[in-house]
Amino acid sequence: GLDTYSGNYIHSKEYSTPEFYRGQHVLVVGARASGVDIILDLCENGVRADISHRKPEPCQGLPEEIIQFREPVLFKGDEVYFEGDSQGHKFDTIIFATGYGISLEFIHPECLMETEVLPRPLY
Repeated sequence: GLDTYSGNYIHSKEYSTPEFYRGQHVLVVGARASGVDIILDLCENGVRADISHRKPEPCQGLPEEIIQFREPVLFKGDEVYFEGDSQGHKFDTIIFATGYGISLEFIHPECLMETEVLPRPLY
């Protein structure tokens, strides 16, 4: 778990601009729309960044300098260990682009209607 990881980590909903990450080595976990948007933003602004994902094939269209890792299996100290790789890799910050939970807690329950239709995904 992350309790043994000494680096910084955030969820993608907390990401705003790449400036904070200059001079760092960043890992983006997740290669759906928000993960790809963030890693491209980081790389286009001079931040060293790599990506981790579950896809069996490498993501197409990413810059060549981005290393694509399998999914993380262990966080220890300042290192991340990935599926199929016994070597730890050091990162200053991890950005988890692993999805969002839908919550409407701000709406009083009497105002909600029951439906079997789920909202459309954001992307």
